[in-house]
Amino acid sequence: MHMPTFAHVLSLERDTRGNSPIRGLPVDPYAPQLSHMTGPVDAHDIGLSSEGEVIFVSSRHNCLAATTTGEGLFAWRSQMADGGVVIDVRDNREICSGLSMPHSPRFHGGHLWVLNSGAGELGTVDRSGAKGFDPIATLPGLARGLAFHQHVAVVGLSRPRYGTFTGFPLEQRLVGQVPWCGLQFIDTRSGALVHWLRLEGSVAEIYDVAVLPG
Repeated sequence: MHMPTFAHVLSLERDTRGNSPIRGLPVDPYAPQLSHMTGPVDAHDIGLSSEGEVIFVSSRHNCLAATTTGEGLFAWRSQMADGGVVIDVRDNREICSGLSMPHSPRFHGGHLWVLNSGAGELGTVDRSGAKGFDPIATLPGLARGLAFHQHVAVVGLSRPRYGTFTGFPLEQRLVGQVPWCGLQFIDTRSGALVHWLRLEGSVAEIYDVAVLPG
């Protein structure tokens, strides 16, 4: 089995102090200053843009790619409150935006269901893109994990990882309440809570749920 290779893109700067590692050569050496982990992209042909940005060919993905600085993959955290989107991958079309950390898209009963996690909401998304997100029920925790049994939605709930839901709409809605970790069973026809299971102690997060028939 072929395993994808990971690589580093190294940025080097000239050491103008004259500390050449080769005795007798009056040259300034280049020393590594920054290393970028590329992941399995098969990087080739590195160059610099006019702004000094590192650009390389990703032969694995048949594209030009660039390195990032700062938070990189965590840049989404600056848009946690309303930066979430739902995309129809068949035609690369955005059908819903303005969501807070959406999770667990599921098709059930002719509808596309989504957890608007950072707002603590279960709802549906209009696949035409005309109506956006329609909340059906509000939830007392960070919603992740969604499964269905007939007309009942089973939703996983988590408490805040760092003590508070900072940056989420859920933070304001749960003022004075204790966030949940557990499961809530929601009637998809009315949005009513029909059953629940609350977890205490060391268990603080649920990431996914599943329904096992029988």
